[in-house]
Amino acid sequence: MANISLPSDKFIVVDAPEVRDFKVQFVYNFFVADENVNESGLVNVEYLRNIPRENLEEEIIDSPNFNRFVPRYNKITWTPHARTYSYGLKQFQEKIKDNRDKVYEETTFSSEKYIDIPFGNPSNTGFVNYFVQRLIDVTYREDELLKKESLMDITKHLKNFLSEEVNTDIIENSLNNPHVHFHWILDVKTGKNISMDKQGYKEQEADYGNFGIQINKKYSNSIVRQGFLTSLVPDNKFSRKIINELRALQSSARNEDGASRFAYGDYDFNIDEFVSVEPCTSDFEPTSQAVGYIISKTEITSTGETIEHEPIYIESPTVSSTVDLKIKYGSTYIYDIKSVSHVKFQAVDVEENELVAVSLFVASKPSMEKVVTCKEYTPPSPPADIQILWDYRIKKPIITWNFPHNMQRDIKYFQVFKRNSTDEPFRLLKMFDFDDSIIKSTPREIVSKDLIEVLDSPSNRFVDYSYQLGEEPIYTVCSVDAHGFTSNYGTQFSIRYEERENKIVKTLVSLEGAPKAYPNFLLNEDAFVDSIKTSGYSQMKVIFNPEYLDVYDKDGKNLNIFKTGEQDKYQLQLINVDVQEQQVFDIKLKNARKVGTKEEDRHYIALDLNYY
Repeated sequence: MANISLPSDKFIVVDAPEVRDFKVQFVYNFFVADENVNESGLVNVEYLRNIPRENLEEEIIDSPNFNRFVPRYNKITWTPHARTYSYGLKQFQEKIKDNRDKVYEETTFSSEKYIDIPFGNPSNTGFVNYFVQRLIDVTYREDELLKKESLMDITKHLKNFLSEEVNTDIIENSLNNPHVHFHWILDVKTGKNISMDKQGYKEQEADYGNFGIQINKKYSNSIVRQGFLTSLVPDNKFSRKIINELRALQSSARNEDGASRFAYGDYDFNIDEFVSVEPCTSDFEPTSQAVGYIISKTEITSTGETIEHEPIYIESPTVSSTVDLKIKYGSTYIYDIKSVSHVKFQAVDVEENELVAVSLFVASKPSMEKVVTCKEYTPPSPPADIQILWDYRIKKPIITWNFPHNMQRDIKYFQVFKRNSTDEPFRLLKMFDFDDSIIKSTPREIVSKDLIEVLDSPSNRFVDYSYQLGEEPIYTVCSVDAHGFTSNYGTQFSIRYEERENKIVKTLVSLEGAPKAYPNFLLNEDAFVDSIKTSGYSQMKVIFNPEYLDVYDKDGKNLNIFKTGEQDKYQLQLINVDVQEQQVFDIKLKNARKVGTKEEDRHYIALDLNYY
């Protein structure tokens, strides 16, 4: 009898196209009182309620009409699998949402001998931070020298060991945020995994992208365990749990497997629910086409509760954007997206024992999760039109103001401040609270209850009953929004009451916009003295010791704050007021910066001093 080999194990691969460039952005347009509790997503404009998600292109989402009526939403975008219904692309009457129980994952089609294992792909930031730290360890031989270096010096030092194509910003960002995204790494000297904490790195949750592979159960533990021995895979309780489970699975699969045993599940798979079933012939050609997307949604409330919401169904492959209106302010939402394909293939009806063409929906692997916290951080503008009037009956000043331009409509408090001179800080006289939020935000400033006046509607008028005749106080007003963010100081005015003329004299002290920590920042006078007065000295030293040699704007353009050209110079004038004589010194900055790794080749700007 001739030797006949046994049939090979059937390996089934179903690969639906994954979605690229998946992004989620929280957009906050304006305040509504129930924004912390209302997630109905209802809007008051009829035409918006009737627009299906398939028609919410970015042009509509970004339009003024849309944002004028929608208080808040999460804008979701991605790259579609098709731009238009052309080149044989069909539209199906079967809807994904109506057949949600008949949407199968790719792993559904694997045989019983294989297991699908999802893996996480650490973010690029984690890799960059890890390798920057390793580069420091290799290139710096002396720890004492490293401790003395600034971040700028370390960046320049590392740049000497890298290609010119490497952007210095990448190194600087890594040094400023050295939170490596791995809990454990492999010590190449000892061959053991060591904690990142021992190297002074802070643990931080990784930003994972998902992918999966099918592995034969008989070798699953051996393959995965070998992968966990590499230096770039985390070794923690979760990963050790996976290894233990795979060890048991591998042992069971090897015990049950044998050359004399056959099982139906080793060579085929069984699916019970289909979108459609119809007779076919043996020459039937299978078809597949992307038909839409499923966006999964999970909410983490402000109290830490996790809620799984109904997915968002997009019934068209050409759509590239949508919005989620059903969100609460303050909650965090986690989204991922899967593409859905309509697949039609030949199968066997085991009951009738005949060939049939069946169709079903197949979902791709999910994209990397996107996490968005629905909070806005834009502070309001200071109150507008601040005026100081005089009550001639009681001889007290009256401060008035108006609402500033506030598209978010979220100003819910006004604060009135007073000080006696620019040498003193402001003190709060009154805070008007007209916040109508159902759930009020936690205040960011601690204010005595005695100074808070709760109102049903806004007030833009305050009488200072503490004023005493003869004072020359300075007044201003600030806005505070419903989320606790405060504006800078408004316009500052000082007043003086002229009793003879029975009127007040108002003086502008500062324009609006001074930070609360620096009330004199925008004083209506020269804040810096142009001359220094001293006596009793016969020698002078000029020292040039800047914190930074180069300063760049937001576009990466060097501002060239130090002038080092041949004709550029700074002048220092010394005047002896006793004998009415003067001497002028020219100070020139010479750019003597060099690139090197030695201490004597450090970057510097030399100082030349001449006088006449």
